[in-house]
Amino acid sequence: MTKYRLLLLLILLGLAGGFAFEACSSRPADLAGNVGPNGVRRDVQAYIDSHYRDPKLHSITTELARALQIEVTHPDTADPAPGDNATDCLSDLFLNQSDDVLRTVEGLVANTPARMRAYGKYNYRFNGTMVHGAATTKEACNFDPNLLK
Repeated sequence: MTKYRLLLLLILLGLAGGFAFEACSSRPADLAGNVGPNGVRRDVQAYIDSHYRDPKLHSITTELARALQIEVTHPDTADPAPGDNATDCLSDLFLNQSDDVLRTVEGLVANTPARMRAYGKYNYRFNGTMVHGAATTKEACNFDPNLLK
């Protein structure tokens, strides 16, 4: 099969719905995907629900995913504070797991080339800058502080 026939076949399959090209779009609605009522994509929430059963860790990872989702869908305007606060909270409460959890949730949220580009664009805005985190864990964590007891 020549290169041109293969290219034509790929284009026709794409037009016929054989491939999901929505990930190539950089529109916020396309980058968002299937978002649940809590602001987290349903596939990401399903992963969190099945892997992070500790109530504190579950709540923190959900908050982190929500913040990252906003950063991916609005890379030019997203406020860095929610993501930084969720990261601070994760680090304060789960120091030994925080790097792995952060990388996993980032990978889940930025799971397509278009989402990865948007997340890179968001991060580029703050390249070389410092953002002050919250003063205490209870202030940083955007969930029921009673879970910290």
